[in-house]
Amino acid sequence: MKKGLIIGSAIAAAILAGCNGGSSDYEYAPVNYDGTAVTAFSLNRNQTVLNNLDSVYFTIDLNGARIFNADSLPYGTEVKELAVTMSTDQVSVAEFTVTRPEKEDTVINYLTSPNQKIDFSNGPVKLLLKSANGEQERVYEVKVNVHKVVADSLYWSRFAVKPLPTTLSSATAQKTVAFKGSAYCLTSNGTAYSLAVSNDPYAADKWQSSQVSFPKAVDAASFTATDNALFILASDGELLTSADGTSWSATGSVWKAISAPYGDRLIGIAETNGTLTAVSYPSGVSQTLPSSFPVSGTSAGIPFNTKWATSPQVMIAGGRSSSGTLTGATWAFDGTAWASIGTGLPAAEGYAAARVSICETDTVTWRVTTTEALLAIGGRTATAASRDVYISRDFGLNWKKAADLLQLPPYIPAMSGADLLVFGSTFTPSGVLPKAVKPIEQWEVPVLYLFGGRDEHGSLLPYYWRGAVNHLTFKPLQ
Repeated sequence: MKKGLIIGSAIAAAILAGCNGGSSDYEYAPVNYDGTAVTAFSLNRNQTVLNNLDSVYFTIDLNGARIFNADSLPYGTEVKELAVTMSTDQVSVAEFTVTRPEKEDTVINYLTSPNQKIDFSNGPVKLLLKSANGEQERVYEVKVNVHKVVADSLYWSRFAVKPLPTTLSSATAQKTVAFKGSAYCLTSNGTAYSLAVSNDPYAADKWQSSQVSFPKAVDAASFTATDNALFILASDGELLTSADGTSWSATGSVWKAISAPYGDRLIGIAETNGTLTAVSYPSGVSQTLPSSFPVSGTSAGIPFNTKWATSPQVMIAGGRSSSGTLTGATWAFDGTAWASIGTGLPAAEGYAAARVSICETDTVTWRVTTTEALLAIGGRTATAASRDVYISRDFGLNWKKAADLLQLPPYIPAMSGADLLVFGSTFTPSGVLPKAVKPIEQWEVPVLYLFGGRDEHGSLLPYYWRGAVNHLTFKPLQ
């Protein structure tokens, strides 16, 4: 059983604002708690409430007279009847006072009834300790925190949806990419093009939109960004480039398709006499591709590094081969050549994919940990567009359908060809936070944006959603 941590300074471990709620104004003054110190605190084992309940870690703040679990228990945990185990100095009185709305307070004598269950469901419980000689006494606030939302879940607010930023009255195509810290959203109605740029995609007033002219008709879906330039394919296959999205020029290359960005290079496909070759701009890559390689409908390229490779990688998933066959394979490029590395996705085109931070709860300690994973959303199989979310925890080697908590809510429709982007956003919780030494009042939260896509009938979905993993919006521990 884990023992509580005694904090002998004025540092308060601030309660997670996003899950626990409440606020206090803690001002610490020197106190004498000789003979009234709590030296250990834990909940008793109770499998009917939660597995490993006795392993939940509690902080004991002597100066602040607070006892609490900074890592909240899972959403929905019942805390009406919990027995506790506590170690203290030699005391003459140890009483818990439970306050409930419209009822008399309940006083529990821990010295005579140490196994009596305590109701923590109405907020903090008071613990009175008196020293053995009766000359000192101390009142502690004891709180068992429970998440108010499911920490592991990916939350897409039904109210956090906005129309695609465009100057066009009726766009029929869109492609959004991340470039130099901003979102670049290109829309088209078939003849005209509009480009909107923002470094804060959710703020409607931060988008700068204007119509853009290309030297010739282009395929809006091929719009791509490397580290230092933007690219798009003209309808005749000519590769165009721009440094800012406004002025475009020809590169002199003619490609069948764009595959993915790789740092400051762009990797694509050229076709000569029916032979497909992986090429790059600037030039330097040449690889004859197998017939199974996807030439259209792939996910956006996802860059990553692994301890098993000496060079950076970029990954794509799904798509169609030159014969029109759908695939669910994952392909990775290492700077020299493509290789098929993973399976598990349904054969489909138009996956919205990105590397994201997800949270998972350790069912032994009930602490939430953050890990990196790949998500693939939607896509169109041979029969229909999908709403399913798939996850890979090993950079595309293996995929499986994600847990229910990571699936799309019912109000987001099935889609294919959407763009999943991740931007950092400064999160400031509402309400007054507990005071602490250098308190955390703002922190960066990776926010997911799901742009556009096409519905079941192939029509453009003219809006974008904002989502985040719930736990990452909770106030960090300090």
